[in-house]
Amino acid sequence: MATEEPMITFKREYTPSVEEKHRIRDGLLAVIDSKQEAGSQKEQRIQSYFEANTELFSVHNTYKNFFHQNMVLSKCPIGSLKTDYAYLSKKSDGWRVVFGEFELPEDKFFKVGSLDYTAKFNHALQQMQQWQIYVKENKGEILRFFELLYQPINMRDNPTEFAFELIYGRSEDKNKTRERKLNIAATAKSMNIDIMSYDTAINNMMERQSLNRKNVISYNGSVIRYKRLNVFPEWDFSVYNSEQINLTSEQRSFLIQSGVDIESWEQGSTLSQGGRKTRPLADLLGRFSA
Repeated sequence: MATEEPMITFKREYTPSVEEKHRIRDGLLAVIDSKQEAGSQKEQRIQSYFEANTELFSVHNTYKNFFHQNMVLSKCPIGSLKTDYAYLSKKSDGWRVVFGEFELPEDKFFKVGSLDYTAKFNHALQQMQQWQIYVKENKGEILRFFELLYQPINMRDNPTEFAFELIYGRSEDKNKTRERKLNIAATAKSMNIDIMSYDTAINNMMERQSLNRKNVISYNGSVIRYKRLNVFPEWDFSVYNSEQINLTSEQRSFLIQSGVDIESWEQGSTLSQGGRKTRPLADLLGRFSA
């Protein structure tokens, strides 16, 4: 199986070689074609592969292919619910928060010889609908949860819209007939959900001329932890303080070796792009204190 551990890069956007695209594609195919295991282990291995190769995440719901702060949130809680992933995208006058779910690639969309959906696919759609209902009924709570990530601060009052993605099954089943394709398209439109097969995710990545790597974080509404540093976090230390980002000792050492002035940041300074020291955060805040 192809490796799941690409080296960290200092470039968020890059033009991949054909070999790099094939590595990402073939690695995912090896995972999704592997034998199903007990419980949810295979789903977790799929998610881990996406998180190691974040080029596979769709850019369809982003503004200009831009993932805000180059971040994907892993296992994102929505109240009592939890999505496999989430991310933000920003434009000048608004935000979009996207929630997504991985299901098994061997799960079928349709019953054999029928245009009726399988119980598993109906269950996946119902789960997405649960999220939509929760977000609609608890929008204020959701906005408060993501508030820290709404950077810069002066854009926090801009309106937010929500989108939902489901990665499920294989295109051979979904697109077997024209009627099946039309049914899926109608369901996606009526439910306002992006429904992608794993083949669609691969094809979208293969067709893009440039690709983007993202960092994978865990986030509880107040603290960011890097689950995977796939790309250099060039702006994070200019907008978050040391109580808002929790670094492991290995991450701290790596960033210091990469030239980031972590010691100054830990003492209250904000850092510029690339991690250079600017003004102490306390000095900036002092201008607004009594």
